[in-house]
Amino acid sequence: MSRQEQFDNVARYYFTAVLARQVCNTKVELEDGMKKHFDHALLLEQQGQIAEVEAYAAETRIESWHDGEVTQILLQSCELVPPGFPVVTVMDMNDAWAVFHIREDRLAEFPKGHEFVVTIPALNNSRHPFRVNHVAVMGDFVTWRTTNGDKGFDMRSFEVEAKPALFWLHGLLFLWFMYIRQGWPMHGS
Repeated sequence: MSRQEQFDNVARYYFTAVLARQVCNTKVELEDGMKKHFDHALLLEQQGQIAEVEAYAAETRIESWHDGEVTQILLQSCELVPPGFPVVTVMDMNDAWAVFHIREDRLAEFPKGHEFVVTIPALNNSRHPFRVNHVAVMGDFVTWRTTNGDKGFDMRSFEVEAKPALFWLHGLLFLWFMYIRQGWPMHGS
């Protein structure tokens, strides 16, 4: 065997051994890197599960975006609720108003800005001034009333919102059974 062939054989063995060593080192580094990535993925998964549980826990707490009092609880404990469904009704006590249902023939008595006196039986029949701030027609399905069955003439009802004119009636949440100064009922006939 010539010297060149011996040199080529030695070089081939040498580079094969070096290449094998590099392949072995690369395999070890790859396994170490995969283990690190796997451990990191497990950590992220655990953090994601923790975040998911924290999100579920956060959904059990409700915070209102304004001050007020809870006036109605719409659901009971342990009832399932779809996202965005109202659970409670909160009334801003600094922005309260009364709603009256007024027949069409009496609507001219309540233009926007008009002040009138309301007697509130729940407050010892005390009288309080209110100012009309909004008038809107009510839906057709419950507000038409026949005035005379023979003539086919119907009257609609309108919703009149009024706020206390001079001061806030402290603690007054529901303005049921209100009567205008003249004494006629707001609901019914």
